[in-house]
Amino acid sequence: MQKVISLAIFSVFLTACMPPPLTAPIEQIQTIEPPKQLIATKKKVTSTVKNKTVLYQCSKNKTVRVTKTANSKKSQYISVTFNQTTHRLSSAVTRNNSKKYSNIRWIWSEDFNGKGTLRDKNGKILAQNCVKK
Repeated sequence: MQKVISLAIFSVFLTACMPPPLTAPIEQIQTIEPPKQLIATKKKVTSTVKNKTVLYQCSKNKTVRVTKTANSKKSQYISVTFNQTTHRLSSAVTRNNSKKYSNIRWIWSEDFNGKGTLRDKNGKILAQNCVKK
């Protein structure tokens, strides 16, 4: 008698722990929820990058293209293109009255009278007497 009662209680617990019966795919289609309303959001532009490209004509018919990009006052850099090669140069501190930009390969210096000079790190002049077009 006790075995029958324990078997009955075990079967009740077993059926209580079973997952709900699966629904047919046609019933799932009929009970689809309507699409939710999307909330419109506006995108904010955080910063605008201003580029200014200047083409320099140098001696021996060489041309140098300098693109100045300034995200902020502290991080100024330029992209210098010479002989179809472009390098990104960072601003450097100078003692004289000129602007100087450099990286591990090139040095671009520009006097306040408007003349520029492009050198490599060994000091070899790649382009000199560069004047804005």
